[in-house]
Amino acid sequence: MLILRMRQAETALQDGRLDEAFDLVRVEAVRAHRRGQELIGRLVRALAERGRGHLVAGRLSQASADCDKAMQLGGNLPEVAELRTALAEAVAERQDRDRRKANLIGVIRDHLHNGQLSMGERWLASLEDTARAEALRAELQDHRGELERALVRAEEAFKHEDWAGAVESIVRAGRLHAGNARQLELCSQVAGTLAQRVRTALIQGRLDQGRLLLRVAAPIAGKSVELIELGGALDLIGRSAVAIEAGQCRRAVELLHQARVIVPQAAWLEQAISEAERAAESLERLRSGPLGMMLAASSNASPVSPPHSNPAAAPTEVMQPGEPRPLARGNVDAAFCSSDLPRKFMLHVDGIGSFLVLRDRSVTLGGAAGSRPADVPLLVDGSAGPIVIERADEDYFLSCARPVAVNNQPVQRKLLDNGDRIAVSAKCHVRFALPNAASTSALLSIAGGRMPGTDATRVILLDRSMVIGPGSAAHVRADDLSGPLVLHLRDGRLFCNTDQEVTVDGRPVDRQAGLPLDAQVRIGPVSMVIRPT
Repeated sequence: MLILRMRQAETALQDGRLDEAFDLVRVEAVRAHRRGQELIGRLVRALAERGRGHLVAGRLSQASADCDKAMQLGGNLPEVAELRTALAEAVAERQDRDRRKANLIGVIRDHLHNGQLSMGERWLASLEDTARAEALRAELQDHRGELERALVRAEEAFKHEDWAGAVESIVRAGRLHAGNARQLELCSQVAGTLAQRVRTALIQGRLDQGRLLLRVAAPIAGKSVELIELGGALDLIGRSAVAIEAGQCRRAVELLHQARVIVPQAAWLEQAISEAERAAESLERLRSGPLGMMLAASSNASPVSPPHSNPAAAPTEVMQPGEPRPLARGNVDAAFCSSDLPRKFMLHVDGIGSFLVLRDRSVTLGGAAGSRPADVPLLVDGSAGPIVIERADEDYFLSCARPVAVNNQPVQRKLLDNGDRIAVSAKCHVRFALPNAASTSALLSIAGGRMPGTDATRVILLDRSMVIGPGSAAHVRADDLSGPLVLHLRDGRLFCNTDQEVTVDGRPVDRQAGLPLDAQVRIGPVSMVIRPT
């Protein structure tokens, strides 16, 4: 029986029926026989040869089966070891190829879902023709069809002046294909037309209509610098109305002046400024006259009457004629003076200009139309920034995700020096300065760009103090002053140590209460207003 089994195995081997030969020779009796060992050797080499053929043809499972059978019969012979190594490399290569293919499919799907159809189509062209590739191509065609329908709806709505429908369809088209030229052109046309309508409404004094149009344009307002500006103008006008309602006419004049910079054609703004100035002057004259003394007296009076049975018998405070009562802690004005200083505020200095003041250690500069609001928004290219300027002890560091030119040298992180020139965009540059050696507060001067809603072009990065005075060693240059004034932070409030008289809205103020917000502060010849943004 053994000899017959071996003859059957030899015949199967000669006929190429290697699997049948394998089943015949793997019994222990054949393996122990000398003739059987020779037969097994020939079979092992035949299995290894056939396995290499499967491997070359890409049939890895068949190649693996032949390799396993050869290993069972002959162990780790050179032919088998070589096949096993080649098989392991082929399996690893196929796994890597499948992984790359899966990643590519994921990238294509992400591009399609993010509206990057052209990018997804380019990647799809490099994908092999498989069922998954066909499904992605069908999905791409669906996106393009939906994009076309959204663009047609936007064009029809624009033609019929259906602004809400046009904006909605444009936003939808932008989600389907962010870089579509037709969508970008439509967005620019609709934003430009809406900006023109808003400007006309503001010029005519139709603030309600302008507000409504801006609300409709809100989803695409970030793509239009003019819409951002007009929104800032409407905000300034609204805040001026609130200031007038609160009796803060001087602040209303400043806000209306800023709005007029954006909408200079609005004749009603000029009239409103003139009337607000007259109202402010009238209030100041009233406060500086006899009524001002009565206001000061009533401010210092206790809000709760003493428990006397006869009100006429209650003790009254006697004031000398012409003697103004200084603002003291505990009354309404003192509480107003002691308001905590916000992290971001505007400093308006009469005859000098406006300054944006930031107290945070880290601030960002960038385009006002960017996806994330910057601490210092600039009306420049929306792709500008963000650029981070961070204070560490007495030093300032610049950092950004993309290289930015500082003194015409591209950098991503730099220790800033006094006088460094930072290119926010091709036309907008910011000069970094440390004006005073005794102060770690920095000054940013903006050239070629401006911040929306204000005419300020200078930013103070306030640390502990800032200097107002003559010459270039001051953060706020006031050449009319004989010497510097130093404003310093303490307990979240802003103080000024000076021998000169300090008044608020024409009245003496308790210096221990700090400088107030939203009031006319005069320190000697300098008049200013600190206003939260």
